Amino acid sequence: MLKRAALAGLLVSWNAGTPASGQESSDIFVDISQDSAVTLALPEFKAGNGVSPDAAELVWRTVLDDISFAAVFRIVEPSRVAIAGETSPFDYYGFESIGADVAFTGELSSDGTTLFAHITFHDIQGRLPAWDTDYESPKEASRDLAHYIADSILAKFRLGGIARTKIAFSRKLTDGGRSLFQMDYDGHRQRVLTRNRHLDFQPRFSPDDEILTFISYPTKSRPPVLAVLNGEPLFEGPGMIFSAEWSRDGESIAFSASRDEPGNAEIYVMRRDGSRLRRLTHHPSIDVSPTWSPTGREIAFTSNRGGSPQIYVMDAEGLNVRRVSMKGSYNAEPAWSPLRLTSEIAYASRVAGGNFEIVVHDLEKNEVRFLTSGNGLDESPRWSPNGAHLVFTSTRTGSAQIFTMHRDGSSQRQLTFDGENTTPSWGPEPDPLAGRLSEDGSW
Repeated sequence: MLKRAALAGLLVSWNAGTPASGQESSDIFVDISQDSAVTLALPEFKAGNGVSPDAAELVWRTVLDDISFAAVFRIVEPSRVAIAGETSPFDYYGFESIGADVAFTGELSSDGTTLFAHITFHDIQGRLPAWDTDYESPKEASRDLAHYIADSILAKFRLGGIARTKIAFSRKLTDGGRSLFQMDYDGHRQRVLTRNRHLDFQPRFSPDDEILTFISYPTKSRPPVLAVLNGEPLFEGPGMIFSAEWSRDGESIAFSASRDEPGNAEIYVMRRDGSRLRRLTHHPSIDVSPTWSPTGREIAFTSNRGGSPQIYVMDAEGLNVRRVSMKGSYNAEPAWSPLRLTSEIAYASRVAGGNFEIVVHDLEKNEVRFLTSGNGLDESPRWSPNGAHLVFTSTRTGSAQIFTMHRDGSSQRQLTFDGENTTPSWGPEPDPLAGRLSEDGSW
């Protein structure tokens, strides 16, 4: 537990005034870990002028879900918070009695077209409001406003939030094709991205969120392409294209194709505009699924050069190839964590002929931890931009669906329920927290 005295000391330098809309007054740094966590209480937001209680509850519930999923605070149960928060003015002793270190209160109002949120941060031990901030958005963009509030609360603690991020994935259509879809990180607001009746799968966001690439099989008579959403293809056969991944700096794309030798997939790399194509691997076995290290100096990939498919790592120039997966009869689809503080690769692993499970291989400790277990196939892991969560595909409920979980395998939740959904990708964090929502709901 974080010492209350330390928290109070941090609060001394905070500004208590209300900054401009959406702007934060200061940074707060708190070391949050499993052994040192801040306990947070979040009472239901009040419904002010022009806002119904249901609308206020929707924003509050979304903020609560976002912060809970971040898994960096201990969250006081809402039922206990409701009792402590019934009094006015704010009852610091009541919140202390339920174990809260900090609390956020909020009130929503509207002039008919704009939704306003006034959020106050309370230091329970210090018995004072540490800061308050005003936010605003178009009234119809209440969910975007809630995600923004949640991320800004985490930003106060210098923590990267993912509430405003998107997840793209491929959905099988009734006509046999596959289209790309996109949704909020929590599964809400699913919408179609491609409507071309092709086989579109494996979407990948560029780090700057300006380009979405994917593999597309237009027709049986045409070779597959490495496509760009609403743009010109970056790469087209001959041969097959199997997978692609952006470098961390967004300047290069590594991908697997059989362009030089029919039936033999190799790893290639090119610039983000499709220029300067280079071949990295030269082996008669199949090399697929490249993924970049956080530094960009190494690439992990899947190869069957040792017999069964396993995870290998090489330098970004294609040199110094070495096998890293030693457990599991079949290991594939690696995804390197974006965190530089750790050296971890997630991938799908099959042990002793069983189902595929999601595992994380700690390269520094040379340890493998299983994140999933049970019925169905768990495949295609991809990290959240802050490295705290994973999105993956699972057939545990019947058809293939998209799930998320924390990096330790906890809090697994299903996001899609209709059709068959595969090959997810977690988009980058949006621009830094500043400004206000525009008319179309974007920041």
